[in-house]
Amino acid sequence: MHNLANYPTLAPIDLSTNVRRVPSVPEMLKQQETLRGIIESISSELELRPLLTQIVRHACELLGAFDGGIGLYDPKRGVIRMEAIHNMPEDELGSEFGPGLGLAGQVLETRGVVIFQSYQQVPTATRKDRDQFAVLGVPIAWQDRLIGVFGLGAPLPREFDAVDAEVVQLLGRHAAIAIFNAQRYQREQLRARRWAMAARIGRMATSGLELKALLQTTANEIHESLGYSNVAIPLVDENDPSRLVIEVLGGGYRELISGVHYLSIEQGIMGAAVRERRVQRVDDVRTDPRHVPTPGAENIQSELAIPILLRGEVLGVLNIEGETPFTDDDVSSLRLVADHLALAIQNSRLLARARRVQASQG
Repeated sequence: MHNLANYPTLAPIDLSTNVRRVPSVPEMLKQQETLRGIIESISSELELRPLLTQIVRHACELLGAFDGGIGLYDPKRGVIRMEAIHNMPEDELGSEFGPGLGLAGQVLETRGVVIFQSYQQVPTATRKDRDQFAVLGVPIAWQDRLIGVFGLGAPLPREFDAVDAEVVQLLGRHAAIAIFNAQRYQREQLRARRWAMAARIGRMATSGLELKALLQTTANEIHESLGYSNVAIPLVDENDPSRLVIEVLGGGYRELISGVHYLSIEQGIMGAAVRERRVQRVDDVRTDPRHVPTPGAENIQSELAIPILLRGEVLGVLNIEGETPFTDDDVSSLRLVADHLALAIQNSRLLARARRVQASQG
């Protein structure tokens, strides 16, 4: 469950400078009926991305807006990350807005509703194709804490006003509860997948599966079960402990990298995990000079390098890259995977040595 104390308190909303339109009775009745249907619809959805997409589509329909998006607030990094869109370019998904940047950044900075009768009036506007659109930004809040942001746009001469803002705020209050429940459900589902995956790998590690096949299956499992973008499981070179042998890859790396590669333990975040014999968790690799970027993997934000340790000796690294920061649960479950791999690597090497001794004596 989120600790809502981590979310910044919303500032009072001031729309006093906006001309207030008085909606007609039929308009109010229609909006109320539409809202009831929307609230019933979103209350039954527990998957976060479909829920957000459904909410932003309904918000656009409710106000007669052409396009829109919902961004969720990341309190650790202080940014809004776009998580759902309607009639917007696909590359908007995953885009991030700090305070003051674009429409979402204006809401984040002011902690209130923002209305611009032309998008070109938005300071630090990020989309040049919407200059002839009116835009409305509304915070999504629960218990006076910021959870996310609505951003809606409509071609001129449509204009947004305080009544539109109040309608979206009402939808936002119900949306905030639905989002909170979906996030909690998502965390529980992810937690269950993590530990189920760790258990499967633990069983495989004792099944006698050939080491490279085990490592490759592990890399694939981590990518497919948990959705991490890239996975690498390099081993310390037995003949040269000053370098890692990078051969087993999962996720996007399988398309980007081929063959066997070597990395000095003096380089990169993986190298630091070997040298320091401890987990390296980096929430934003762009700010870490140790990060060695892979051409073609531009969307990577975070990296987690877990040394594969056995009795103080580093045998390799379990390295995962993702587009969002890692959690404590990520670290705990993946450390267990690394422990399973340590035993499998050691057993494989002992078996190989025994076979070499047997062959030399035969």
